[in-house]
Amino acid sequence: MKMDKEVRMPVFDFNSDIEPSGKKGSFTYPVSVPVDGLPFVKLHVTGQVAYEITDPMRNNAVGARIPQTLYLALKEVFLKGVPGVDPREIPMHEADLFNMLRQGTLSPMIENLGIRPVAVKINSVSTESMMRLFMEAQQRAQAQQADTGPWSCPNCGAQNKGRFCEYCGSPKP
Repeated sequence: MKMDKEVRMPVFDFNSDIEPSGKKGSFTYPVSVPVDGLPFVKLHVTGQVAYEITDPMRNNAVGARIPQTLYLALKEVFLKGVPGVDPREIPMHEADLFNMLRQGTLSPMIENLGIRPVAVKINSVSTESMMRLFMEAQQRAQAQQADTGPWSCPNCGAQNKGRFCEYCGSPKP
């Protein structure tokens, strides 16, 4: 279903990397051929969900929850993935994504907000290896642990734990 620019309806703009609350977000997507031994990849996707207001009274009362609910529903859709569709092909399957959104487990919650999604539009998609992200996080954690370990002062040779030598005041190298 294509979004008609002539008809003005509310639109939820989404970015998989940022939740509507401002927190860091993340979508994963299943792949048929494992990437770095994992059956899924991290998905960076932006787009819109157009929706119509079906119950203005209910929408006015709980409308602030619309962005977070739609974000969670999209996260569920991408976690399941479009069967047989490679992540790079997602933009060509907007209708499938829309149908999955309408039939997802959060569909009743969306309806309780007094809205009905009418279209999904994908602007951009890219993927990232989850294993690479995991390895980078592990390396950062190891580097932080190394920074907190004891060290010898190059000036006086004393063993220290902080950022400065307890005896001569020299900074940690």
